[in-house]
Amino acid sequence: MNGTTKTPRPSDVCGLSERATRTLWRIAALGGLLTAAGWIISTERTCAAVLVAALWVLGIGLGGLVFVALGYVTKAGWNVALRRVPEAMAGILPLGVLCMVVALAGAPAIYHWLGGAHGDALLEHKAPWLNAASFFGRAVFYLLVWLGFSFAIRKVSRAQDKSGDPRLTGRNVVLSTLFLAFFMITFSFASFDWIMSIEAHWFSTVFGVYCFSGLFLAGLATITVVAITLKRRGLLPGLRDEHLHDLGKLTFGFSIFWAYIWFCQYMLIWYSNMPEETSYYATRFHGAWGPLMYANVVVNWLIPFVVLLPRPAKRDETVMFKVALLLLGGRGLDLFLLVQPGISDTPRFGVWEIGALAAMLPVAVILLFKVVQRVPAVPSRDPMLAESLHYHN
Repeated sequence: MNGTTKTPRPSDVCGLSERATRTLWRIAALGGLLTAAGWIISTERTCAAVLVAALWVLGIGLGGLVFVALGYVTKAGWNVALRRVPEAMAGILPLGVLCMVVALAGAPAIYHWLGGAHGDALLEHKAPWLNAASFFGRAVFYLLVWLGFSFAIRKVSRAQDKSGDPRLTGRNVVLSTLFLAFFMITFSFASFDWIMSIEAHWFSTVFGVYCFSGLFLAGLATITVVAITLKRRGLLPGLRDEHLHDLGKLTFGFSIFWAYIWFCQYMLIWYSNMPEETSYYATRFHGAWGPLMYANVVVNWLIPFVVLLPRPAKRDETVMFKVALLLLGGRGLDLFLLVQPGISDTPRFGVWEIGALAAMLPVAVILLFKVVQRVPAVPSRDPMLAESLHYHN
C-alpha cells in the first residue's frame, strides 16, 4: 500500500461506472418496449406487473423521506453523516410518482369495481369511497402531498449547507412532524385504494400498518446498500462501523415488526374464521401460491433474524450488504403477493412481469446515484454533524 487514495473518474462520480450506467439504460429501454407490447397483448397481466414495479419504486422514495423525517423529529444525531443517502432516495419520488401515474392509467384492467357494482350489495355499500372520481382524486392528492414535503424538506437541508443557520434544523423538524402526521393517514388510505381494493370484498384494519412495515424495511435496506456502495468507492468517508451497526439494529427490529404485523393480521383472521376475511388467505396458502407465502416469511423475517442476531454481523459490511439485497428482493415478493393473487389464480412471472420491473427499477437506480452526486456527501453545516462523525468515540 502506498497510502494514496483512488480518485473516481468523472463518469464514475455518481457511484456507478459508465459501463454499468449504459447497461442499466439498455435494460430499461428493453423493459419499456416489452411493457408497451404487453399493454396491448396482455393488458390485465401487464397492468398488474406495472403496479407492482411502481409501488416498489415509489416505496424507495417514501422510505427515504420517512427515515429523514424521523431523524429530524427524534433529533437524532447519529444518522446525519449518512443522511444524504435517504435524502437522495426522497429525491427520486418524482420518478415514483410518474411510475404510479402509468400504473393507474391501467386501473380499469385491475380494479374491476371501476366498472360499477352491477348489483353487488357490498360494492354498492362501498361506492361512496370506491368510485372513479374519488379514487383518482385521492391518488392525485396523496402524490402531490408527498412530493411537496419531499421538495420542502430537501430544500431546507440544502439551504443549511450554504448558510449554516441552525434555525433551519428547527424548520425541518416542523416540516417533518407535519409530513409524518399526513403520511400516516395518506399512506394508509393509499394502501387501501391501490392494493386492498383489488379484492374489494376483503378488508383488514391493520393493512395500512402492514404495508408501512414492508415499505420502511425496504427503505432501510436501500439506505444500507447505497451507503455501503458509496463508502467502498470513497464517496461517503463519514460512514463508520457504528453507523452500520445502528442501521443493522433498525433493520433487525423492523424485520421483526414486519413479521409481527404479518402474524397479527393472519392470526386474527384465522381465529375469527369469517368467510369474507379468510378467503384472502385461503387463496394465498393453497395451490402454487402456498410456497411463495412461506418464502415471503423466510426472506423478510427468518433469514434476517438469524443472520443479524449476533452483534458482529450488524457491523460487517459484507453481511449487511447481502442481507439488505435479500430484503429488497423480499419487498418485491411481498408486493407480488399483495397484488397478483387478486388478479390471477396462479402465480405468473414471465416476460410481462420482467418487462415492467426492467423498465422502472434500473431508472430508479441510475437516478438515485445521480441525485447523490448533486449535493455534498454530508450536510456539512448541520449542527449535529460533529456528533455523528464522532459517534461512540
